[in-house]
Amino acid sequence: MPDKGRPGATIRGIRNEDLNALTWRDASFNFVLSFDVLEHVENAHTCLKEVLRCLKPGGTFLFTAPFRVESSETLIRARRDPGGGATCASSSA
Repeated sequence: MPDKGRPGATIRGIRNEDLNALTWRDASFNFVLSFDVLEHVENAHTCLKEVLRCLKPGGTFLFTAPFRVESSETLIRARRDPGGGATCASSSA
């Protein structure tokens, strides 16, 4: 919810976070759960590094993400524009 408030703020009972730059301290959690989110981020590698940073040593990251075993391509549906907003994309990388 980048247009609703700063990362780390609570908006109507929901914590607003940017998976690319989490506001949690290092080693904050024993478990991090993420279901069908990583396919919607611009840079999954950056997001994974952030999740690992927030996990305590020996912590567990449980996630799901759709994928096609037979495909080596990634379909990119959106990108950030220079102002930080989203723009539609129809290319693969």
